[in-house]
Amino acid sequence: TYIFVAQAFAMVLLGERIGLGVALGSILAIAGVWLVASEAQQGGSNEFRGVLTAIVSSFAWGVSSVINRLTLVYTDPLSLSAMRAAIQGAVLSTLDVKNLRDMVSSKRVIVTACVTGILTYGVGATLFLYALNVLGVGMTVLPTALTPVLSAVFSRIIAREAFGLKTVVGVLCTASGIVLALQL
Repeated sequence: TYIFVAQAFAMVLLGERIGLGVALGSILAIAGVWLVASEAQQGGSNEFRGVLTAIVSSFAWGVSSVINRLTLVYTDPLSLSAMRAAIQGAVLSTLDVKNLRDMVSSKRVIVTACVTGILTYGVGATLFLYALNVLGVGMTVLPTALTPVLSAVFSRIIAREAFGLKTVVGVLCTASGIVLALQL
């Protein structure tokens, strides 16, 4: 849902125009994410604390997308990406020093952290910031709806779980929403 938050703040704070195609595409893409997530959910609860955390996270991601766009007026995507990664690493490593020490002793954890760190912060975040700079917030946040969808699909492939109809329809909805936004 952060896509809607980011688009709303981009309209209000940046004066971005969110066209009909982007609006309809966003709704379709989020519906696809919901379908995939609802099929993947295994009897989880709708505990208030979890829902509240998700709402706060959605708000934080949406606002941070707009702030990142504003920051790109003063710097380039690569520099901003490096600063974000350094700050995040410093803050998060101080929050859980005990577990950090335990994880550093595992070669598998270190390799996984390096690979996912390079993909996430080196490649993904930098390209996201570049897209923010070129396309603006409204259009850039929409394709990120593929992230949870692709994560669910790949986790099912790796874990050899069966796909259901909701996953197939969800993937098609999300992809169609992105294509629709690009076409209109």
